[in-house]
Amino acid sequence: MERIITTMKIMYFIAQKDLSISSYEDMCAFAFTMKMANMPKSLEYSSQTSRYVALEYLNAISTYLTEMQVKRACDSPFFSIMIDESTDRSLEIHLIIYCVYFTHGGRGKKVSEFMGITCINDGRGKTIYDVVKSFLIDKGFDLQKLIGIATDGASAMIGSEIGMISFFKKDCLSLIAIHCIAHREALAIADASKGFADLLNVEKLANKIYSLINNSSKRNKELMDSFYSMAFSRARCNFITLFCLHLLPNVLKVVNALNQKLQEDIIDLTSIGTTIDITIRQLYRTYINCENFGNVWLERLLQHLLDFQELFEHALYTIDKKGCEKELYSFVDNLFMNCEGFTMKEAWRYFSSMKDWHASFPNLMKLWQVILIIPTSTDACERGFSKQNLIKSDRRSRLTVNTLDHLMRVSTIGPNIDEVDSNCVFELWKESKRRRMYDL
Repeated sequence: MERIITTMKIMYFIAQKDLSISSYEDMCAFAFTMKMANMPKSLEYSSQTSRYVALEYLNAISTYLTEMQVKRACDSPFFSIMIDESTDRSLEIHLIIYCVYFTHGGRGKKVSEFMGITCINDGRGKTIYDVVKSFLIDKGFDLQKLIGIATDGASAMIGSEIGMISFFKKDCLSLIAIHCIAHREALAIADASKGFADLLNVEKLANKIYSLINNSSKRNKELMDSFYSMAFSRARCNFITLFCLHLLPNVLKVVNALNQKLQEDIIDLTSIGTTIDITIRQLYRTYINCENFGNVWLERLLQHLLDFQELFEHALYTIDKKGCEKELYSFVDNLFMNCEGFTMKEAWRYFSSMKDWHASFPNLMKLWQVILIIPTSTDACERGFSKQNLIKSDRRSRLTVNTLDHLMRVSTIGPNIDEVDSNCVFELWKESKRRRMYDL
């Protein structure tokens, strides 16, 4: 048993470091050469050092992590999910699912974790709905606890009649659908730029320069040597284009700061309004009073920002409103006295573990949980696809979706090896099929 657990730990290390499964045999050989404790007595006759057993180990480890994760998530009073789809290197359509929940039965911190990646036959809303619903039910989730779903805003996701959200709302009447805030910001900038030919000229100029120097260090050097004469001569750029080239870096610097804020893991519903308001104030204060065509473009951009700032003001879950009103004044007084200047998320860390708060303000604590647990973007899914492309590289393009799912789970949510119950993993591996145990 001890020798098998040692080889399991080697496989765990390989999965956590995004290494190829084929390196398992070499890692075992290296550990044996270095006389690592509790290794098999001989590699020549031990099947436990083959890559086929490594896949069994990986399956057992992933099963263990899934059981621990699902137990934590199901204990949470509410949960939300983030969904996105993409095509991998082998042209398979993958659907990735992340889950947002509270640890310690709703009294711990809010976490956002990878739940799984699976194949779908097509990108239709009904297909995605069937896959996601089956996934959640098979894991043991109660759909009545599902309060929010964040998507990228594709018609298959949020379509009013045949979108995935429309089917889910038949199961969860109070479900809140969120169009990823980062995607909405990108759309806002694109929509605000429509109709301005000079901005399009800047985009074309940038694309031409990029295509000229892309993957060519020689052209890159030639461009730098003749930069002003080739790209910004008076013959090729009028005054307005030059004005755009100076205006855009300043404006986009402010907008990019907003973009980075909206893509943080810690962003939540309560901080979005303040973040957008700060950006709007910066743009108004610096640029909006100048008399030029940029004024019109900025006004349009600011209007888009205001539009999706208001998106979240209606987001309320079905909660006892009268109960909240009765608790409100005492709740606010206590919150002000103990957490003045804190954000809602920072204050939650302080009060969530206090039993008397849950007993004194049951309705408002429930509302607080709901507000914090609603997802605001699908950036976690985008990071998940980056992890997918890192694992399923060109040299590992034959990985099946099940193996990919196991590897991503260990890599993204796997704790330190010392925190893993090795005996539990061993039992899962042992019971996965009939085995005859030999002395290794």
